[in-house]
Amino acid sequence: MQRRSLFLACLAAVGLAAGPGGSQNESSGQAIRLRFTDRGAELAGLSIQYFLGGPFGGFGNLVRTAPDVREYIVETSREGQPATMFKAIIYCPGKRIVLLTRSAVAGRLAGTVSIKLEALERVPLSGRLVSEATGQDLNIEALYQADWAHSFFGIVDGPVASFTVATTKVAADGTFALEVPDFAHDPVVTSFDERAGRGVLRFGISPTGNISYRLEELQQAGREMRLPIATGYPRDLLLVAVSR
Repeated sequence: MQRRSLFLACLAAVGLAAGPGGSQNESSGQAIRLRFTDRGAELAGLSIQYFLGGPFGGFGNLVRTAPDVREYIVETSREGQPATMFKAIIYCPGKRIVLLTRSAVAGRLAGTVSIKLEALERVPLSGRLVSEATGQDLNIEALYQADWAHSFFGIVDGPVASFTVATTKVAADGTFALEVPDFAHDPVVTSFDERAGRGVLRFGISPTGNISYRLEELQQAGREMRLPIATGYPRDLLLVAVSR
């Protein structure tokens, strides 16, 4: 059996396409239907990252989402072999993270899972970009890196599940202000031991043409800025954009 971690490398690939009518196209094989029950919930930016385990080893992927789609069908077989385990990490901006775990029942892994998204507060973070990156209309992006995802999926390596959680324009004087999710009070995040990693906030700049930058704190040259999940964040960050 190939190691599960090898299959997670396809997480960057596109998942199942959303069909018309607010749901995905029907599947002809074994599948799980994910149904978001709150009709009033805003689903822009919804992310569904899932992992299948079975006699084929393991397979991870993303589901392609759209704001007006409230049901998704995820195939739960690979190479004609049914999965015995399905796990998913669901993130939607402004909402708590949702974890799903399903095991095969009577040899089948299928059915409908109803998902209710609950609100999560946001906390401020701000600072100033003290070096000039090449490009106009620059944006600071905040990315949440879920270090606990490998433990949840039961793998040891491969891409770490990450989500863009906030974006803001950099002002002409270099200042910026973000509101990031209060992951320190998200029940999923706090359910993982701090030593195992509750995740970090990472930051980038976009767009920058053909140049890729990393952000460093002015006082920490040579080290990419990463903020551990906390109840509050700095309001006076001084950041330097360094080309990669």
